[in-house]
Amino acid sequence: MQVQNRITPAVITAATSLLQPYCPDLNPRNLIAALKAWEDESGKPKTPIIEKPLTRFEVAELLGVSLPTVNRMMNDGRLQKIKLTPHGTARITPASVRTILYGPQTQEQPTASAEVF
Repeated sequence: MQVQNRITPAVITAATSLLQPYCPDLNPRNLIAALKAWEDESGKPKTPIIEKPLTRFEVAELLGVSLPTVNRMMNDGRLQKIKLTPHGTARITPASVRTILYGPQTQEQPTASAEVF
């Protein structure tokens, strides 16, 4: 399936409405993200692009784990943190999240080819 360069909001809304009985948590933003991540030109699934340092809450959502689990992963070194303040405010490096999600062999980051909206 190839995503066209532009998909109108009306099409996204209609598709979301049709799919919601099967995926109750689906919303237009999630559908667009899924379409972008589905395939590249070669037909292989793509991985989401993670650029900026992430908050603990963002990492918990990406990994599908609780906040205490993210804290444990930061403390035992599985997730690398970037300390922002002396009092403990930190962000998590995107590379360490990619390693958890896709394994250590994923070094290069894919580029997004489809632009939606």
